Amino acid sequence: MKRFKNEIKDYGNVNPNAAIEYNMIKKRFDFLANQKFDLVESKKNLEGLIKDMNERISDYFFKKFDEINLCFKNYFKILFPLGEGEMQLEKIDSESDDKIGVDLKVDIGNNKFAPISLLSGGEKTLVSIAFLFSIYSINPSPFYIFDEVDSTLDDVNISRFLTLVKKFSEKHQIIIITHQKRTMEVADTIYGVTMQSNGVSKIISEKIGKKYAEVN
Repeated sequence: MKRFKNEIKDYGNVNPNAAIEYNMIKKRFDFLANQKFDLVESKKNLEGLIKDMNERISDYFFKKFDEINLCFKNYFKILFPLGEGEMQLEKIDSESDDKIGVDLKVDIGNNKFAPISLLSGGEKTLVSIAFLFSIYSINPSPFYIFDEVDSTLDDVNISRFLTLVKKFSEKHQIIIITHQKRTMEVADTIYGVTMQSNGVSKIISEKIGKKYAEVN
């Protein structure tokens, strides 16, 4: 009889709200489990999307890089007939394969590749022009404006520059702000700004013709 009373006493300690609390906790657990599942799946989908985008960007970059590099070689050859130039990819961070930069390897005719920093001002300008024209050839715009890009060029380099301008302008419209007479000679149309005696600026224009003047 004593044992039976103890058993009744033990059963009397059972929480009558246990089933309700269990259902509430299980409902909360199921909700959080579903949320976790959705987050994990979203993360997987997002990682897959990022990977796909990175692959597409990488493919597009290397494709355009090869196209621009080919144009750069051709334009560089026009500017430096005895030289050779190309674009190369170099790692910026040795610990990461994703961080790369573009370096220009140029030989202006000395049978050796030299850093851009060792070139003269005019030579740097020509290399920069070849690089810019190469990009513009792949991503064309309605027109291009150059502000006194020929100001540091001597007679020889101006001749090379104008040769490249003539070739590039066969498919693109170029507007050049210049004080160089030889650059003006190859233009289709010349616009000038002059100040009159009353201090008011006046724009004058002159159409040269459809054909370019020859570069001496």
